[in-house]
Amino acid sequence: MTAAPIVVPRRSNSAAVLVGTATYTEGLPPMRCVANNITDLHDAITGPAGVVDPARVTRIVDESDPAVILERLDHGAARPLDLLLFYYAGHGVLGAGQHERQQLCLALPHSVDRPDRAARTSLPFDAVLQALGGVRARHRVVILDCCFAGLAVDTAGTADTHVLAATDRVERARFAQGARVTDFTRELVRLLDNGIADGAEHLDLASVYRRLAVVLAAEGLPRPTQCAVNSTGDLAIARNVAHGTARSRSGLLARSRFAQALGRTRQYARTRDLLGEIVADATEVLPAGDPDTVVYRHLYASSVGSAGAPSTATALLDELIAELTATRPNDEPALDRATLSRDFWRTRTVDAGMP
Repeated sequence: MTAAPIVVPRRSNSAAVLVGTATYTEGLPPMRCVANNITDLHDAITGPAGVVDPARVTRIVDESDPAVILERLDHGAARPLDLLLFYYAGHGVLGAGQHERQQLCLALPHSVDRPDRAARTSLPFDAVLQALGGVRARHRVVILDCCFAGLAVDTAGTADTHVLAATDRVERARFAQGARVTDFTRELVRLLDNGIADGAEHLDLASVYRRLAVVLAAEGLPRPTQCAVNSTGDLAIARNVAHGTARSRSGLLARSRFAQALGRTRQYARTRDLLGEIVADATEVLPAGDPDTVVYRHLYASSVGSAGAPSTATALLDELIAELTATRPNDEPALDRATLSRDFWRTRTVDAGMP
C-alpha cells in the first residue's frame, strides 16, 4: 500500500488567526509568555518554510470581546481558502454544557473560572467551530494550547476540522511563570523550524502530532491529542527544512536525539530499530572509528538490552570495547562509559538466568 500524497496548501491562498490571552482580571494567573507564543508561531508559519501568507495572518492578544475574534475568522475570500488555521494560547476553562457535558471555553481577560459563568465571560469553543464552519475553506485546522484542550475533539462540529490539542480532556497544559513560551508551543515551533531529518519533503499534521507526542512525553509533559478527519493528517503545515539530511552528521545527531526520546517513553523496540538504522548509516557515511559512530553504537547496544536482550547488549558492548582498546586506547571516557554499560547488562543477563 502506498502512502497518501501530502497535500500542500497554496501559500497565497492560506490564512491564519492567532489568538492569545496573557492578562486576566478575575483571578486566573497571568500568562505573559503568550505574546511570544503568537510571535514565534507567526514567524514559523509565514517564514521561508511556512505555508501561510504573512498578509493573511491576524494576531490578537488580550481581546475581551469574543465577537471581535469571531469576526476576524471571516476573511471574506472571493474563492475558498486552501487552509484556515485558528490557534489559541491561554487558559482553558470549563463551562456547563448541555446534558451535563463540560464545555471547553477559551479564556479572555475578564473570564471567570466557574462553570456557571465561564461560557458567558469567555470564548466558547463551540462558537469558534460555528464560525469556522461558515468560512469557505478546503481545510480548517485548530491548534489549542490550553488546559483541557482535548475536549475540543468531542465538540459537535469538529467533523470537518482537524484539531491538534496540547492536552487530553482532563489534563492541564504546562507553563512556567517567567518562561519565554509555553511548553507545547515551544516544541511545536521548534519542530517547524528544525524539521525532521528522516521525514518527507513537507511536515504534515499527522507527522507533527506523532513527533510531538514523543518529544513532550519524554520531557514529562502532557501528551497532545489529535482529531484527524479523512485525509486531514496528510495536510502540510510547513516545508521540512531538514529533508534530505538524514545521513548527514547533523541529521544523524537529530535522529539519535529522537531515538533517545523514544526510549524515555519506554518504546524500547522502536528505539532499538531506529538506533540500528542510525548505526548502519553512520558506519557507511562517517570515517572509520568516528566518535559519533562510537556513541551511536553504544546507544544501540543499550537499546537492545532495554528491548529485552541483555546478553546481546553485552556482546555488542564487548565488541565495542575491544575495538576502542585496539584503536583508541587513550579515549578513557568512551571506554569507561562502554565498560560501565557492559557490566550493567552483564549483571542483567545473570539476574535473568542467561548463560
